[in-house]
Amino acid sequence: MFIKSRFFWLSTALFLVLGLGIIWKIYPPLLSQARQNKTQNTDLTAQVNQAQQYLTLVKQLSSDTTTVDSLYSSAAVALPASADTENLLLQLDGLLASLKLSNVSITAPISQVVSTTSPAAPTSGTAVPQTQTGSSTTTPVVNSDAKSQSTFTLSGEMSYGSALQLVQKLRTFARWNKITVIDITQTGGKTTATITAQVFSKAAPTSDFSGSDNQFITKAKNLFSQYQSYASVPDATKEGSYGRSDPFAGL
Repeated sequence: MFIKSRFFWLSTALFLVLGLGIIWKIYPPLLSQARQNKTQNTDLTAQVNQAQQYLTLVKQLSSDTTTVDSLYSSAAVALPASADTENLLLQLDGLLASLKLSNVSITAPISQVVSTTSPAAPTSGTAVPQTQTGSSTTTPVVNSDAKSQSTFTLSGEMSYGSALQLVQKLRTFARWNKITVIDITQTGGKTTATITAQVFSKAAPTSDFSGSDNQFITKAKNLFSQYQSYASVPDATKEGSYGRSDPFAGL
């Protein structure tokens, strides 16, 4: 009986040792694989949800092209792909007209070569191109290479209150800008103010859309609704072509 009992306990102990050894060898890899599968499942679920949000947003944008085009136009005015000085001058001129500041001149960089003498290039450095609106003077110079920021100046006779109002309007100006200098002087009972600010441009991104925020349109509306435009960008496709393709036709 003792022999049988001893054999039983030895067999049991050996079985337990072998069982624990097998479990010790197999269980950690299985546990690691299970954790890895769980992580992959979580990642795949997140990717599926993101793809679903993207699809929903694309459908939303596709069904509301009018709003998308309007927001794109606002974004192009706020941060154009180039200096876009011509439209900047139109906007600034409209802003000054809305405030009835007829004696204020606009100085801004031009986007092409302007010369009233010789087309020869300057020999020392490149001058900063300037043009003025609201005064009778214009400084023709050669434009430098395109940059991501430009400077414009509003200068002329105005009251202190008008200057403050102009600064406030620039804060909600359709073209994003950063005021760098405000100079107000009074001489002989006349108040003159000079406001210098920077405007920015950024190369247009690719046409591929990669957003995933379902509130994209709502946020864009809220962003651009606070900015005021004072001129419309000329659109030849809607306003028609000016002039004749053949100036000698009918002569």
